[in-house]
Amino acid sequence: MLTRHPSEKAGLKTLEPGGLKILGPDGRSALDGADIRIPVTAAEFLRGEHPEPSHILQNAFRRGQKLLLSGPSKSMKSFLLLQLAVCASSGTPWLGIPAPPCRVLLIDLELQRCDLDKRLRRMIERLSLVPEAVNLHVADLRHRVRGMGGLLRWLEIGGLEIGDYDLVVLDPFYKLFDAAFDSKDERDALKILDQLNEHFLFDERRGLALAHHFSKGSGNRGDATERPAGSSVFGREFDVLVSVSRDRSRNIR
Repeated sequence: MLTRHPSEKAGLKTLEPGGLKILGPDGRSALDGADIRIPVTAAEFLRGEHPEPSHILQNAFRRGQKLLLSGPSKSMKSFLLLQLAVCASSGTPWLGIPAPPCRVLLIDLELQRCDLDKRLRRMIERLSLVPEAVNLHVADLRHRVRGMGGLLRWLEIGGLEIGDYDLVVLDPFYKLFDAAFDSKDERDALKILDQLNEHFLFDERRGLALAHHFSKGSGNRGDATERPAGSSVFGREFDVLVSVSRDRSRNIR
């Protein structure tokens, strides 16, 4: 999938000695020329080396990609995302999918510390693991950051190096929305997705996984890409979409 830097959409292209430059509305360079990929012939492209990033979930989810786990309210989305974090950080298969061991950062924006402690402790025990075998870092940020801007300030103030991790798990997605954010507005949706790409996936060295709820009344109806709440961009932008539904015939999830 080809995406454009947001400054490119509103800016101007000029050729400079250092290569192609993107100018923002104010006329200043908005993106370094080294980041611009100019067109090449198919022969030139195929002569290059383009190795596939290593997989987080075998043949399903790899570095440089975004995974969205969506479902109705109280459908164990956070449970499954926590399970993904523990499985990936310990090399344990997730939902039957092999997961090579990697270093994981879990950023929880919703649970109280005591509840996160109980869930994580129980998850590790139920998977027959010990905490020392799990290469997982945990940040419980309930009520400590507000919106995407707050999360980015937390990263900056804490001096956290996202590059140290192979997978970042953010739960839940809606906690990145601030008061001015309109999840149904395509421009707002594209803006927050661009921020995720810029700050977490800029070098394709890690994956990003988030949980998000279905829109009200969507249930099991329609295509999986149409169920996440908010703009339809959310269902289309993510590389991997895991949809959780209730099995009403057996009264289970």
